[in-house]
Amino acid sequence: KAKATAEGLDPGMLDLPSDQLVPLNKDNSPPTTASATAEAAGKKPAAVAAAPKPRKKKLYWKALDASKVGRDSLWAQQSGEDAADSILLDEDEFNKLFVDSGEPEKKAAVVETEAKKKEPKKAKEILINMKRAQNAGIALARFKLSFEQIKVKIMNMNDEGLTTDQLKSLEEYLPSKEEAGLVSSYKGDKDNLGQAEKYMLVMLDVVKEAPQRIHCMIYKQQFKSRVNELRAKMQIIETACDDVKMSARLKKVLKTILKVGNQLNDGEVNMGFTLDSLQKLNSAKAFDKKTSVLQYVITLIYRNDPDCLQFPEDLKSISEASKLVLDMVASEKNTLQEEFNNNFKIVMDIQDRDKDQTVQYGSMIDFLTKADSFCADLEKRYEKVKSKFSKVLEYFGEEASMTSDAFFLTLYKFVQEFLATREAVERLRKQELRKQAAEQTAALKKSLAESNPNPKKSGGESDAMKNRRQTTFSSGDGSNENNDSSNGLQEMLAASTAVTLQTSPSKKKNNRRASAFN
Repeated sequence: KAKATAEGLDPGMLDLPSDQLVPLNKDNSPPTTASATAEAAGKKPAAVAAAPKPRKKKLYWKALDASKVGRDSLWAQQSGEDAADSILLDEDEFNKLFVDSGEPEKKAAVVETEAKKKEPKKAKEILINMKRAQNAGIALARFKLSFEQIKVKIMNMNDEGLTTDQLKSLEEYLPSKEEAGLVSSYKGDKDNLGQAEKYMLVMLDVVKEAPQRIHCMIYKQQFKSRVNELRAKMQIIETACDDVKMSARLKKVLKTILKVGNQLNDGEVNMGFTLDSLQKLNSAKAFDKKTSVLQYVITLIYRNDPDCLQFPEDLKSISEASKLVLDMVASEKNTLQEEFNNNFKIVMDIQDRDKDQTVQYGSMIDFLTKADSFCADLEKRYEKVKSKFSKVLEYFGEEASMTSDAFFLTLYKFVQEFLATREAVERLRKQELRKQAAEQTAALKKSLAESNPNPKKSGGESDAMKNRRQTTFSSGDGSNENNDSSNGLQEMLAASTAVTLQTSPSKKKNNRRASAFN
């Protein structure tokens, strides 16, 4: 009201009713309403329908105050290409995008009309157990063949185009006696039945023979992979038998263990020991309570024949062999043979009693003919592997009742302990060699300092120094261990000597002395 007063307007106009018109004259004559005007004219007031105002999208930005837009401002009115007037707006396009005319969406109306035209989908009639019908429907929906085509394949025992899982599903959802009665007594429209009921209806007349035929088809599909698996297992065991028997390095290691064991047991003269005795070598300690019998054995091998320490390389196959049982392989082989015999009998019986000339069993008969030879070959392979393993047990002096997995697992555990202990012994040997080298270097330094405290410029290495150096290099008991490390020690000693002599006042004399030791 204060702002209206300031503008010279009547603030009382703000208190008028909403249906009362505001006078356009500038004097203070009383306002008149539309109804009053119509009554004065003797007419019935007509309802005034206001036109709907188009709704626009808003851009909620923060506008600048006009006082902040100077003459040199970006927003100042300019001419040329930068002027706002040079930008043309397509009114139709603008209105289509940002102005709502209030008309309903045509697309929504069309969708709604089509939705009304759609009729509700009829529910399928379920005759069997609901859960079984649902599971069967899911499994049978994956087949690209019609149920009639599936039936023909089952009758011909032709598995082409069918997976093992699909064959198992076809067997699983064959109708039971109760389900067969429910499906066969159905008198309604068969198109209204679910997938499970339709499949059962097609298979009603072959339901008795279908399971056996499906079994034959599954056996045919799995046969090749089962044969290959058995061959691979036999090959692993056979290779492991050859490796342990042909390894000369393993034989020498075991002989060394036998010698140490006999020496420990008051000089007994035993001819051998069982494999499970190998597991006790690491736990049996010397009186120092640190050195195990296995560590001592490895040390002996280092001194006498280091190459034998690499015997684990000869036994790489025993890891896989330790996971296999030869008796279980025999059981799997026998099961495969028994299933072959049963399926062969089924096919022969069906062929003899089947009078339907349209049914063809050629592919199944061809398979059984080849499968027979494969089974015979597996039998020969098994007998060969069994014989080899028996000879291995005899070679090691083990009981004939010992299983293959127990034999190879015991040997595999020993190999792992041997590798770990060999690594520990190797670390100790290196430490000892470094210690010996340091002691010999210190002794040589001391000898050089005592023999020639004030070296002469023109003099070379004295005979006494040469003798001491040669004595130092040749010292030792002549063992293989000292011989193996002699080259390394010579290099270390020569380098140490050269460093010591560099403290002399003359660089030239230092060079001569260093070259004399090289």
